[in-house]
Amino acid sequence: MSLFHKKKTDEVTEVAPSEVIEVTESTEETPTEEKAPRRTAKWNWKTNRKLRIGATATAVTAVAVAAVILLNVVVGILNDRFPLNLDLTADNTYTLSDESREVAQKVSQEVTITVFAQETQFSDPTYGNEMDVVLRQFYQFTNDYKTLTGGKVKVSYLDLDANPTLASAYEKYGVSSGSILFQCGEQWRTITLNDLYDLDDSNYYYTGEYSVSSLVEQKLASNINAVCGGKTITLTFLTGHGENEDAISLLGDLYELNGYTIQTTNFSTAVEIDKNAGALIIVAPSKDYTEDEITRLRAWLNNDGKRNRHLFVYCNYAASCPNLYEFLEVDYGITVTDKLILETDENNIPISYSGSYPHYPMTQAASTNLTQEMGSGTLLMPVTLQLITHKESDDATYSLTNHAMATVPESARLTGLSDLMGENATLDSIKQEKAESYPIVGMAYAFDYDYDSDNNVLSNYVVVSGSYQMIGYIEDSRYTNEEMLLTPMRTVCSLGDTTVISGKDLATEYTSFTAMTALLLGVVVFTVGIPLVLVVIALVVFFKRRHL
Repeated sequence: MSLFHKKKTDEVTEVAPSEVIEVTESTEETPTEEKAPRRTAKWNWKTNRKLRIGATATAVTAVAVAAVILLNVVVGILNDRFPLNLDLTADNTYTLSDESREVAQKVSQEVTITVFAQETQFSDPTYGNEMDVVLRQFYQFTNDYKTLTGGKVKVSYLDLDANPTLASAYEKYGVSSGSILFQCGEQWRTITLNDLYDLDDSNYYYTGEYSVSSLVEQKLASNINAVCGGKTITLTFLTGHGENEDAISLLGDLYELNGYTIQTTNFSTAVEIDKNAGALIIVAPSKDYTEDEITRLRAWLNNDGKRNRHLFVYCNYAASCPNLYEFLEVDYGITVTDKLILETDENNIPISYSGSYPHYPMTQAASTNLTQEMGSGTLLMPVTLQLITHKESDDATYSLTNHAMATVPESARLTGLSDLMGENATLDSIKQEKAESYPIVGMAYAFDYDYDSDNNVLSNYVVVSGSYQMIGYIEDSRYTNEEMLLTPMRTVCSLGDTTVISGKDLATEYTSFTAMTALLLGVVVFTVGIPLVLVVIALVVFFKRRHL
């Protein structure tokens, strides 16, 4: 094989010695073109390791970014469906109570809540006082209702000041800026921002202090219940006999907050009582009823034989009402005596009244058909008249039965009003006597029933309390007075939901965080925790890259 490349001119080109390659001759025929020698690239482990790590880092970064984006999308979707409520307040100010959750779980129809205000007024209020807490509660709780009902409760915000033309669409509801409209089908109710809280400034002139209680939970539950139930029940307070107006106001507020329509009727002048009322309520009359009024009262309860009407009486210890009390005894088997219950065991008297006020006994709620939803509990029943029941429930021959609702144990004694109210009266000086039987009854009800031609039960419930002052302790969470006043009413009127929603005192809740939670959140989490995590991540990345 020639080492030269022959040109057409037959000229010979000399090749440099360094390019001469020794070739061994072969007997086989040599191809006209020679293949170029294959060069195998050498593996540079250092260069390729950098390439590999760089590619891995890029891939990991891309995956991490994609994961973060995906996580944000998923969290956003889940937050819309299951919003996270991190409540760091001392008394769970922004957390729905179990009772409210029960109300939400029973919502089976679509409920629309329309707030005629800017949404930011609730989500980010700037009043600088307790109103901020109230509005934030409303915003959080309505979102919770939306979640707990699976979207059946819907909330929208309409600013009538910015869009005055929208007012015409809601004209029939009588709304204005600040109104809140609840709708479910054809049922609707409205409240205002002022209905979301209770302000007690009765001592402001003397002490410069006031207290605010949030009614947000009560208002949401009562109005959602009312529009979902398809009906409202009217309760009528009878007046005209020197009733205690403060007690009527307190009790009326409780019933109204829990879904009832409240009205008052002056029974001394009214021609007739509302036929659609579910129950009549008599609170601490200081003047007796006339015989004509008793006849009208009896006729209303009888309802032309159809019954299904009810009566609640809260006795005034300082008044003599022989006609009213005779009616309760003759028609319903409950005697209201003139004896006051006196507690001799200081363990059964609130500590704040111990010694000086033995006529402030703590009674026990009995388990009855009217109270089984609330269970047993302690009631505070100041200045309670003893009741005696005559139609015991174990006698099957009666269509009328009596049941004790609140009782006082054998440590209690009886005394007269004159002995109790005498000058310089002390526990030792007050004339005391044992009751003929124990426990002493302070609150009871009568169940009077019959059957119609279709064997349906026609009934009346008459509830009698020996103490009207028990109403004054509705808001005292140490006692179950609120439940005792509300649960029997809901049971006899068949409203369907015996849930009791209480207000929240904002006296210690205006500051959203306790000192401990503020320290935990501000110092441990943000000041130390998050920066420490970032430092650790930075060090790990630094040392990894250092050894690349």
